[in-house]
Amino acid sequence: MRTTASVRRSFLLTLAVLTSSTLVISGCGGSHKKDAKTKAPSPTSATPSPVPTFNRSQVNAALLKADDIRSGIKQIPVVLDQVRENKLPLCSLTGMKLPGTPQLITRQFTNKVLGKDQFQYTQLVALYADAGAASAAFSTVTQALGKCPAKHHAPPRQLANNRTVLAHDDTWKSSNTAIGQWPHVQAIEQQTVSPDATKYNAYHFIYDYAWRGNLMFASVYVQRTAPKDSTAPIIQQASGILQKQLGKFG
Repeated sequence: MRTTASVRRSFLLTLAVLTSSTLVISGCGGSHKKDAKTKAPSPTSATPSPVPTFNRSQVNAALLKADDIRSGIKQIPVVLDQVRENKLPLCSLTGMKLPGTPQLITRQFTNKVLGKDQFQYTQLVALYADAGAASAAFSTVTQALGKCPAKHHAPPRQLANNRTVLAHDDTWKSSNTAIGQWPHVQAIEQQTVSPDATKYNAYHFIYDYAWRGNLMFASVYVQRTAPKDSTAPIIQQASGILQKQLGKFG
């Protein structure tokens, strides 16, 4: 049986995104003239917002601080393997290299809690040369997400530096819901390891992927609980952070 410290190390390392009208004017009383009608105004449409172009300085200034994300957390060097390797995190601790050559900004945060409510939060920002390139990249990402299985058993696997990913069973589901002017996909995954390893053996992953202008954003919110604990509060917390972050970008 693994000790609490070894499970925590494994967790940290393996963790290492809306008429026109016609105005009719009647003639004067007693007049035999036909009612006069004004010309119907041409329909109008709302002026679309200009497509933003973000630069690295703007993004860095808009990134949430640790206290804006959650109390009691701190920023750490990125240890989530996919992001550390400049890949986009996907289902079951896999990752993909983003198309093109975007500038990447990555960050990770954690708390000091062991076991229940252990928490990790990772962000990846990809800045492309223009909106077309970012749009194409987001399309590629959504296609990849669509290939993630609803259920999956992952065997243990050895990583570099004598690290091991524990065997786990995954469940996965995703949905497309725009947030303001940001196209957005959210995926919810639960990874369950053997109860022999730890009492709090359910790891809830909330993946968010969003795009606007030349910027694509991804985040992974992870919280550890007992297997029968509800995921709903975790999803709510992750979604609140996402909306706050996208709002800061504008």
